[in-house]
Amino acid sequence: MVLCFISVLGISRAMVDKYLRIDGINLDLKSDSKEEVIKELYNLLDFNEIINGEECLDAILCREAISSTGIGRGIAIPNAKSSSVLSTQVAMGVSKRGINFGSIDFEDAKIFFLIVSPLRDKGINLSLVNKVAKMMRKEEIRNRILSAKKRNEIIGIIK
Repeated sequence: MVLCFISVLGISRAMVDKYLRIDGINLDLKSDSKEEVIKELYNLLDFNEIINGEECLDAILCREAISSTGIGRGIAIPNAKSSSVLSTQVAMGVSKRGINFGSIDFEDAKIFFLIVSPLRDKGINLSLVNKVAKMMRKEEIRNRILSAKKRNEIIGIIK
C-alpha cells in the first residue's frame, strides 16, 4: 500500500546541495513525457537508500497524480515521502526540448528536481520543495542551469 500525502511542516535552512549527489544529475534527459521523466530522474537516486524501489516510485507517481508539480517558468519539482526511503535525496535533470508537465503557466518544464524523503523526516520534503522553488524564481539561476555543460557546475550554481 502506498501512502500519499503532503507534509505541512517546514525545516528551515534545508540546503538542496546537501541531498544532491553528482551522480544524481542528468543534464540531457531523453524522456518525452511526465511519467518517463519521473522514472528517468528516479533512476538517478541512490538505491542503497531505498528499501522498496517500486513502492517509492509509486509514491512519486501518486503524488504527481494528486496535482502537478510543474510550478511554472520551466520548472517541475516532483516529490514524495515514502516508508521505502531511508534518507532524503534529490535528483536533478535538464531537458533541452522541454516536457509538458501540466505547469500552472502551461510552459513546458526544462529543469526538474525530484525530491524523496522518509515518512519520519517531518517537513524536510516540503522545505526542500520551497527552497528549490524560491531558488528557481531567479532567471539568472535558471539560465545558468540550462547552459551548464558539466554536472559539477550544477552543484556550484545551487549552493
